[in-house]
Amino acid sequence: MKARFVVIGGQLRHLWILHCRYKAQFWQRWAGTPMIARQTLVPNYVLDGMGGKLTNAKVTNAGWAAIGKCSADTALRDINDLLARGVLGRLEDGGRSKGYLLVK
Repeated sequence: MKARFVVIGGQLRHLWILHCRYKAQFWQRWAGTPMIARQTLVPNYVLDGMGGKLTNAKVTNAGWAAIGKCSADTALRDINDLLARGVLGRLEDGGRSKGYLLVK
């Protein structure tokens, strides 16, 4: 695997370290929010780059159901719960396919 670096503020940074720091900060922010295992599985999947399958961090109801191995109804309940808690935000795409993003 090729090492990837980025320059931030005149300093060379390794992308993996930045990724780990971002993921840790996300979970530190939401540490006091009770979640079931499935509700932590999907955000981790998004934080880890959607398994290399998508280029953005958009989550849909169908995607949640597939990743969480649950029904669409259960996925929607999970999404609505995390929307109410502020962990997820709704994308304003419009149309039938609603998308959601993790709140940073």
